Order: sequence, then structure tokens, then C-alpha cells
Amino acid sequence: MEEFNNQENTSKATVLYKIVKTNYAFLALIILVLVSISVFLYYRWSNNQDEAITVSEQEVFLDTASESKESNADEKFAQEAESYEALGSIYTYSDKESVSVNENIETFIVLNSNNTDITGFDVVVNYDPNVLKFLDIGNFLAKRLDIIYQDNSGVITISAVKKLSDKDQLVFNDEDVLVLRFQALKPGETSVSVVRSSEFGITQFVDSQNKVFTPNVAGLSLKVE
Repeated sequence: MEEFNNQENTSKATVLYKIVKTNYAFLALIILVLVSISVFLYYRWSNNQDEAITVSEQEVFLDTASESKESNADEKFAQEAESYEALGSIYTYSDKESVSVNENIETFIVLNSNNTDITGFDVVVNYDPNVLKFLDIGNFLAKRLDIIYQDNSGVITISAVKKLSDKDQLVFNDEDVLVLRFQALKPGETSVSVVRSSEFGITQFVDSQNKVFTPNVAGLSLKVE
């Protein structure tokens, strides 16, 4: 009987040992799986960090490149602005400071090309069509210049080109080149001014190398009585 009890106890111990062994093996397997998952997640997180750093570096590079490009563009614009600085002048004047209603008045366009050989120029002239009526235009250098003009009811655009047959240099030195004729319509203070630009055109010189230059501009004040 005692021997039977010993055998039974041994059998129970063996079964308990197998159960514990099995549980430890299962627990070890779980731990191994968890460790593997942790390692996988760590490496994935690490790669994401590297990618984020790479993207950030690329963004910094692109931002730097963009700033450099903008800086170069600004510098280029500044250089171009310097190369197109005002050269010479184009302005209007008149022998009269005041006129009466219905009286005609002549305003002269004077050019100075700053000792530069000119092959053509464009002029934009503003006036008040409510006070002045544009009549016509005269060309003092008709033998050397061909001109076309248009009156846009307040804005006169004039284009002049040196004749192909003219082989001599064309240099303006405060010369009266054109004359604009107006008729006074009603009393008031008004002006006839050369302007740099308008929606109809721009004021500029073109030299013998086909380079465009922007001149200084000015106008005159007039009183209609």
C-alpha cells in the first residue's frame, strides 16, 4: 500500500513537472515573440526618424537653394536696373505761361541723348483733353527722322526712327525736335508733360547698338484764362 502511494506521488510529481515545463516553454515563447516585436518596432521607429531627418535636410536644402535663387534673381534685377538707369532727358516747354480760351499754343519737345548716338525714340505725353484740344505735331528733323503718332484723348504717343539713308550719328544736345500744337478750350490750370509710361506706351531712347535707355522726363504748366 505504501509502495502504491509512493508511485502515485511520483506520478503526480512527474505530471506537475511536465505541466510546469510546458508552461515555462510557452512563457519563453511569449517572451521571445514580445522581444521580436519590440526589436521590429524599434528598427521601424529608427528608420522613420532617419527618413524624417533626411526629409528635413532636403527641405532645408531646397529652402536654401530657393533663397539663393531669389537672391541671385534680385541681384540680377539690380544689375539690369543699373544698366537701364536714366540716360539724357526728354521734356516739354513753351514760350507762353498762359493763353486765352480758343487761342492756339505750341509746346516743344526737347531731347538730350547724353552724347549717345540714337537710332530712335518713343515719347509719351499727357495732357488734359477737357482744357486743351490736340491739333497736330511738327517734326524739326523731318529730313533725318520718320515719325508716327497717335492721340488717345489725353495721351499722345510718338515713335521716331532714324532714316535708313542717314549714315551720320544722331546725337541730341537739348534740341527742339518736335512741336505739339494745342487749342485752349476753357479756363483752368493744366499741364503738358512727358511721362515715363502709360497704358499706351513708354518713353525711351534706342541707341545704335539697339540698347534701350530710359531718359529723365519733365513737363510744363499752363494757365488758360
